[in-house]
Amino acid sequence: MGAGPDAVAVKIFACEGTDAKGVAITKGQLDFLMFDGLLVTSNTDKLIPLKTWTFLPKDLRRFEFKRVAGVGYDLALGWEQSKPKAVRVTVVARYRFPDAQVVYSEPAVISTAAR
Repeated sequence: MGAGPDAVAVKIFACEGTDAKGVAITKGQLDFLMFDGLLVTSNTDKLIPLKTWTFLPKDLRRFEFKRVAGVGYDLALGWEQSKPKAVRVTVVARYRFPDAQVVYSEPAVISTAAR
C-alpha cells in the first residue's frame, strides 16, 4: 500500500480457506476503510472511518490481475473531500460474505507526508 497526494494505492489478494493463492471475488462485497492517523483499537467495526470505498464483484473486474500468487486487485482509492489531517492513515479491508459474515484484514499504516 502507498499514498499519493489524493489517494491510497492498494494491492489485495483474497484467499479461500487455508489456500494462500488469491482467488477472484465473485460474491459478497469488498470495502476499504480509511482512518485518520493510527488506530488505537482493533475493533474497527465500532469506529467511524474517515472514508469508505465499496466494491461489488462486478466493480472489481477492471482492477483484477493474475500472478503466480493467484488473482489479485490493484486499486487507487481517491479520498476526494475526505482528505486526511494526520501524516499517516490506517487502511483496513473488510469483506462481507453474502450470508452477512464479515472478515477484516490487518490494519495497514500508510504515510501521507508526501501530500
